[in-house]
Amino acid sequence: MLILNRLNRRTAFVLVAPLCFLLTSTIAQAAITIEFVNTRILSGASGSIDVLIRGTDSESLQGFSGRFAIQRVGGLGVLEFSDPQSRDETTFESSNLSYVFLNDSNGFSTTSTIPSELIQTDLGTTPVVLGADPFLMARLDFQHITPTAVDATYEIRLVEDPGQTIFFDTAFAPHAIDDTAFSTRGIVEVTAIPEPSFAMLGLLTSSGLVLRRRRRPLCLGK
Repeated sequence: MLILNRLNRRTAFVLVAPLCFLLTSTIAQAAITIEFVNTRILSGASGSIDVLIRGTDSESLQGFSGRFAIQRVGGLGVLEFSDPQSRDETTFESSNLSYVFLNDSNGFSTTSTIPSELIQTDLGTTPVVLGADPFLMARLDFQHITPTAVDATYEIRLVEDPGQTIFFDTAFAPHAIDDTAFSTRGIVEVTAIPEPSFAMLGLLTSSGLVLRRRRRPLCLGK
């Protein structure tokens, strides 16, 4: 009897396991995806980076909370999130991209506990259906702090944090988040401002070339 029970359990596992796998695979395919639009700024300047959101299975989005972090990967200086943030994204609309809760933002807020991290949340009064076409989820403002002009590279990422990074539907149930959302990095390239002496030298050199080009036809005319 014991052997028979073991066989029955094993048979049940063999039959049910593929079904569980299929269900898990189906759930994994329906997930929120995030991507960044890389950007470049001058050393010591301010800027922003856009965060886009998509869906893979017509997910209904009622609200979100996202925790973002900055990390330097090369060069010198410090890149910090601006405090406060501008909220420009909530009214942004173009021919091919608009804010996810355009003119329907009912809970936009940003919290920054340390300069290199930021939590942004928003809640729409009407749910938005996510699909292959992206929406603007966030426009993260930052500033580069450095005593001298330097080149540097920074990464901005979405932090995997179940308590602070969450996307929920109309029933406030969390959506699955694709793994790539946490491995994707937004790149901020910082370019050093040219020294004034070099900038002036370049201007004088350019002016000299222009004068030479203008004078040469006159000399040939003589």
